[in-house]
Amino acid sequence: MRYILNATVEEDLLLCKSLESHASGEEIFNLLDDYIKMHNISWQKCTDVCTDGAKAMVGKFSGAVTRIKSVATGCTSSHCILHRQALVARNIPLPLKLVLDDAVKIVNFVKT
Repeated sequence: MRYILNATVEEDLLLCKSLESHASGEEIFNLLDDYIKMHNISWQKCTDVCTDGAKAMVGKFSGAVTRIKSVATGCTSSHCILHRQALVARNIPLPLKLVLDDAVKIVNFVKT
């Protein structure tokens, strides 16, 4: 999650929990919703959700993003930029692909 603290944008992990059974949109949303309620956080503070595009996340009727948007009015959604690059990289010239692969490796290294 990203938030403003002392006039700077901070980025932290909101939570890390295992899913009990399978990764359905409903289960993902319920896990988030329970956490939000337990910590008395308003869903209205959620302004955007960035996902990888998996059906459980972005399904039109029961995806987690759809459920989040139903409780966080004004919330938008976006697709993770690294996943967009992976889709584009399928059809680019080899020299450009090699540069992109290196960039993704660097970003993944920094993230870990």
